[in-house]
Amino acid sequence: MIDRNTPRARNSSKVHSRKSLAFGLRAGSPALLLLAALPACGEDVTSLSLVEPTCTLAASPDSTDLGESATLDLAISGSYSRVMLDSREITVVDGTYEEVVSPAESTTYLAVVEGGAGSASCTTAVFLRGGKGKGKGKGKPSEPEEPDPPTEPEEPEEPEEPSQPEEPTDPPLPPSLGCLAAAVTIERATSSEDDYYFETADHAVDAGGVTWTGDGSESTWVDTHGSFAGCFSGGTTGAVIDGGQPFDAVYECESRHCPNGDCPEPCYAYHSAAGVAPHGTNLQVFENLVIRRTGDGFSLDESYSSTVVARGIYMYEVHDDAFESDFGKAGYVIEDVLVDGASSGFAMRLRSSADGADQTDQVWEIRNSLVRLMSFPNNYKQREGHGNLYKLEGDLNEPIFKITGNTFVLGPVMGSEDIVPPVDQTHECADNTILWTGTREQWDSYQDEGHHPDGGDIGQRLAGLNARYGPTCMDVRIRPDELTIDEFLTHEGWYGLVDEWKATHPAGQIG
Repeated sequence: MIDRNTPRARNSSKVHSRKSLAFGLRAGSPALLLLAALPACGEDVTSLSLVEPTCTLAASPDSTDLGESATLDLAISGSYSRVMLDSREITVVDGTYEEVVSPAESTTYLAVVEGGAGSASCTTAVFLRGGKGKGKGKGKPSEPEEPDPPTEPEEPEEPEEPSQPEEPTDPPLPPSLGCLAAAVTIERATSSEDDYYFETADHAVDAGGVTWTGDGSESTWVDTHGSFAGCFSGGTTGAVIDGGQPFDAVYECESRHCPNGDCPEPCYAYHSAAGVAPHGTNLQVFENLVIRRTGDGFSLDESYSSTVVARGIYMYEVHDDAFESDFGKAGYVIEDVLVDGASSGFAMRLRSSADGADQTDQVWEIRNSLVRLMSFPNNYKQREGHGNLYKLEGDLNEPIFKITGNTFVLGPVMGSEDIVPPVDQTHECADNTILWTGTREQWDSYQDEGHHPDGGDIGQRLAGLNARYGPTCMDVRIRPDELTIDEFLTHEGWYGLVDEWKATHPAGQIG
């Protein structure tokens, strides 16, 4: 959680040349779309209503040879005002859109739908035969081919001349450029610049190969600004944002947050630190970044009021929240990320200055990601254990959750009890696994924690979600007493998933 009132130690002599500082997508006209939806003269205006959008995205065929084409089919229901396909704004007619693509390698396509009643996202993949994919490889294995029927033995043929050795095959294609591929102009980031402005359409920031390194005293390392949508990407090589916070950094340099009430010298506080702080009013996409040794990973500024898409992000040693939205103005699409060590996962608890903000129509989508929470030496107020998986508001003012295909590692001790979202605000839930590294007795003791106005403690919410969405909504696996934590995580495949993620993502190659 960032204190916005804390002065930031920055070079005040920096002058931004905004000639090329722009970032985003071609802006559409939501106002015209809404105007088109208004009733004709004489109709009853009460018939006009907004419905939360849903979408499906499919590819046909879903596997091709290099140079072959596939067709993407997008279908939308509900009310929508703006639609992006892989960071490009597209025009959807009568809820449908079709596009022919010829990917250079196995690629996942993302559609984001925004409307007055909420937002939605959907994905599909096109696999290049023989190519290397981008995700965790969690997809369905192909069916084995039927063996050919036995044939009669043939007469032996005359031996042929030895064949020439085959030409070496081409090296694997690099990972997809993602949202950089949709840009018309691209600005190269540098480690000496940490503010980027998105002031025109179709401009992206390429941070590939750049490392921002702090000494633990900075506030936020990368800030993005502007009213246009767009992309900040590490490209095919990845980028690093390293806040420099030591492992034993404290929440604040006050006695109640320091060990035995005695703060070290020098004292490094992580409460006012973050890797990325998006500012602005339009969708921003962040890809292929390493964020490490900081307070928050992402922290949405008070001015930010649109969805943030984070994919291919690798975080570790995040002392506070991996993803934070303290002002209730925006949600996230978090897809295919690895958080391997954060105190808290997803934070939407409002600050006192944001009291009264209605976040019930904001959407948090968490899909196909790996998240492990951990405790640090100096947690908030020296509390034992890690923080919340979902840092909730604690009343009925909670955002919408769509949670699919994730693995969460919790324990062995929790200092906060919000690890399950409210049932009625969870609109999608499937194929999620919770690996509890503590004991069965500890897990059972937590089940009646987390009382909220929706009537749900941890146990009641788990039961309610699995009753509504099926047992794979939240599949809880508890460490047997005879296994160590490492043995348990190995047995459940956690380390294998982490290794596979690192091997298939630019950010994972950096470490």
